[in-house]
Amino acid sequence: QQLGYDNSLRMAFYQPLSMAGTFVVAPRVSVGTQRVSIYQQDNRIAEYNVSTAVGGIDLGMQFQQYGELRLGLEGGRVKAELETGPASLDPGGDTRTLGAIRARLLLDRLDNVHFPRFGRKSAATILRNNADLGAELPYTRWAASGRLAHSFGENTVRLGVNAGGTIGNNPLPAYDQFQWGGFLQQSGYRTGQLYGEKLVFGRALYYQRIFRGGFFEGAYGGMSLELGKVGNPLVTGSPDGLLKSASIFVAAMHGGKKQYPLSVSAAANRPIFKPRLSPRWLNPMPSRSTNAHQALPLYPCPTWYVFCCPSVSSSAMCSAN
Repeated sequence: QQLGYDNSLRMAFYQPLSMAGTFVVAPRVSVGTQRVSIYQQDNRIAEYNVSTAVGGIDLGMQFQQYGELRLGLEGGRVKAELETGPASLDPGGDTRTLGAIRARLLLDRLDNVHFPRFGRKSAATILRNNADLGAELPYTRWAASGRLAHSFGENTVRLGVNAGGTIGNNPLPAYDQFQWGGFLQQSGYRTGQLYGEKLVFGRALYYQRIFRGGFFEGAYGGMSLELGKVGNPLVTGSPDGLLKSASIFVAAMHGGKKQYPLSVSAAANRPIFKPRLSPRWLNPMPSRSTNAHQALPLYPCPTWYVFCCPSVSSSAMCSAN
């Protein structure tokens, strides 16, 4: 049964090693399928179904309400199958094995998951696939991001950066390159249109709270200015210079979800300028933003967390103690 473009099931076991909960052990497993579109300029030339199954275990250190540091091992497999496109782009359906060391640092002091008014957040991940751990294609991938929010009355200014690339001489395989593009991540381009080994992106976002309460839990109007570059593109002829984008939008919270009933996006030197009038749902997985929305508990008892992501447009979290 086709539930959506991206379907995944992720499960993690969280076990503190002391009453203080400073150190934790967290085994995890995830399986999923993803529909990936490959573009050449504005033309979609191929579409793939990418299936993944990954298991791992992390040793973590909690910084109370500030964030966490994790170091772990993971292994699994990934398989890409051509759905539409020329036979010359068929990867043959071969399954690649994965074996990696992963380190991740998260520091989060934003006061709200969806529309933060104050605070900052930063994250960095390094993934090293190693032949000694069973990886067929050894490489090292890094990614980092930062967010800053500050408000003046009902007006909020947010700054954000994203960056990523490789360490060493081994290139990133196609299944682990950076896929970028779409609303608020290079607006004016199609979602996932930009695909490459390196990413540099910066965004300035302004929004004003229009009203509180009522049918919507809060409504906002705002705009964004964006600069980005996706280096070493997967497809020859794809944009690889400095990209400039902008958008204006009306956003609202309803039923605990963020909705964009109206957004208009544009990019410099682009022949397409399309207003988007249909709802755009952005419901990210739970983060550590706000004390009331901790993704993981800080008390020393084992808890199972199951993440169910049935479609590209929405996701839900259900937990069972």
